[in-house]
Amino acid sequence: MKNYFWPLIALIGFGCAHIPRTPSHVSFADAQNRILEEIKQDENLVSDIKHATKLYSHGHQTERSILIMHGLHESPEYMKGFANYFFNKGYNVLSLRLPNHMMKNPDEINHVKARQWVVAAEKAFNDTLALGNRTEVLGYSTGGTLGVYLALNYPGEVKNLYLVAPALALSNQVFLGSTLAGWTKRDSSSVCEPQQDEKYLCRVLLSQDAQFKAMVKEGIYTSPAAGFQVQSLINIISQQFNPPGDPSSVDVKDYYKVLEAIYLKLKVPMVMINTELDNVVTPRFNNNLMSKYSYPHKQLYFKKELKISHIMINKSVADAFIKTPSIYNPYFDKMTELIDQPYQ
Repeated sequence: MKNYFWPLIALIGFGCAHIPRTPSHVSFADAQNRILEEIKQDENLVSDIKHATKLYSHGHQTERSILIMHGLHESPEYMKGFANYFFNKGYNVLSLRLPNHMMKNPDEINHVKARQWVVAAEKAFNDTLALGNRTEVLGYSTGGTLGVYLALNYPGEVKNLYLVAPALALSNQVFLGSTLAGWTKRDSSSVCEPQQDEKYLCRVLLSQDAQFKAMVKEGIYTSPAAGFQVQSLINIISQQFNPPGDPSSVDVKDYYKVLEAIYLKLKVPMVMINTELDNVVTPRFNNNLMSKYSYPHKQLYFKKELKISHIMINKSVADAFIKTPSIYNPYFDKMTELIDQPYQ
């Protein structure tokens, strides 16, 4: 993304002044009861209960707890590998469904706002604090962006941050597509039903992106309007943690330099995982960020020849698409092995 995109991005204002927040600590029993009640309500909203928020509980407060957040157009159903991994390590795990995802009425995804994701993430994080003595956050793609927001907003409360292909800077293709088409409030189902893939426009779309083809086949419809809100989420972070007029703000015209300076304000041990074959986020930006990160960190970068796309990177075999079972990361264990290793 070149610098000339910066004026356009700057016009998309969705943030507000940063207000430091103090997490509200509640008891384990109260938090668990509240989560379970909210899960019951969540199960009534989703197209299938497998997509609802999930709690993996040991029945008592554990030494560590973790909040897991999925990516755009997905759900906790596609984060089971990570949820089970941390649960088996003794964590209490809350795997959050982001608002308007996998709803009974699929059109809801076209009307979501980034601020709804922020509110849901903050609420879930406060509950997760009560589930363990030390709380960590893992986020994939959009969930990774929310993880960064939480770590910036709650310094010292997030003890470890795990980012899997985080949407810290969108690719040119996704930025332009979501910005230009995101105003339409139409998702891909309007042109590309799974049973109608012979349509000319649908054939064109399917030929452009194998990930899109797999999602359509699975019955997951991509929403440019929701993609537009991912950029809005990045802007919320930019405006809260680099407010205009603040003496500590970065005043440069280079969009990437501004984002980099904001993310380098993080003060948390971090694991960063990316794949070179990613046309959704900008893996080079994420890797360059880590080269300048002063706190303990670990990195994993899947090279292009391994053929791990953005839609595959977060998924264990248990998370694979039903209708396209090849959509999973055969090197999933490499990520958990990295997490197990001590920081250098």
